Order: sequence, then structure tokens, then C-alpha cells
Amino acid sequence: MSIAAPVAQIEVAPAYRPSWHREDAGSHVPLPPASVAVPREVLPGDVIVWGTVEDQRLPLVSVDGGQGYLRYDWDAWQRYVLTERYHTQQRPLYTRLPFHYHRVPGTLRRLVARAMLSGQAPTDGAPSQFPGFPIEQGLELINHVRGELAPAAAPPCPPPDKSC
Repeated sequence: MSIAAPVAQIEVAPAYRPSWHREDAGSHVPLPPASVAVPREVLPGDVIVWGTVEDQRLPLVSVDGGQGYLRYDWDAWQRYVLTERYHTQQRPLYTRLPFHYHRVPGTLRRLVARAMLSGQAPTDGAPSQFPGFPIEQGLELINHVRGELAPAAAPPCPPPDKSC
């Protein structure tokens, strides 16, 4: 898998940071291209969520008069991340072999697989990168901040014979 989209490291204002957020785990989110969600050039009010991509700080969420504003259309952005359209699929190596891979003895296959996958294991002390291990909390973090700014609508009123 290769990442085909810029991935922003997220920084949230302390007042909007949830208790479950682990800063040491790092929070990242892929930014959608303009073909998926056209970004707003300017966000009104105070920026409460920043994204850093290649030393460039981008405002992702702002608040103005209690109203929240996102840089991207939320539905398109969420669909882009959840369907993993931010990376390009690579053709598996075994489909390129001129013979069926089961002809190679199992012991040798396991050694080759271990050598190929050894660089992908998470290590302690390494800088946090996308996606976070064991779970990437970036999209959930933005969704939490978004929910804090736009609480769920009040439940519908009961029938007219009862008061709201």
C-alpha cells in the first residue's frame, strides 16, 4: 500500500480535546483532494484543530459564535477516509510469478514473508506515523470535535396533546 494523499498530523485545542485522546499515539488524517471535497480557503473565527503537512499548518476546524466550520465537506471527507481511497492498491507479488507460489516449500515461503514484512512491525520509541497502531484516532478526533460544536438535534416533540 502506498499513500497517495497528503496526511496531516492533527493538533486540537486543549478545550476541545476528549479524555480518550492519547497525544503520544499521534493523530493523523488523510486530506482529500479537491476532486473529492473542495477545501475552504478561509475558516471564520478561531481555529481549534490544525493539521500539519510537510511543515505547513492548515486550519481544519474553526469555531465562530458557537458555530463550527470544517475545511472540507464532512460527508465526502469521511467517506474518502473510511473507504481508504487515500492509498493506491498494489498488485500482489505472487500474481506476477510465472508459476504457482505453492511450488516453493513452505519453510522458504515463511522465511521470505518474514524478511519482506519485518520493516512493517510497530516499534517502541519510533515517531508516530500514519496509520497509528493499534488504531488511528485522527478521524474520530475530528468527528468528536465536530460533534461538540454541533450537538445532536433535540428529540422530536411528542404528539400535540402532550407538552414539549
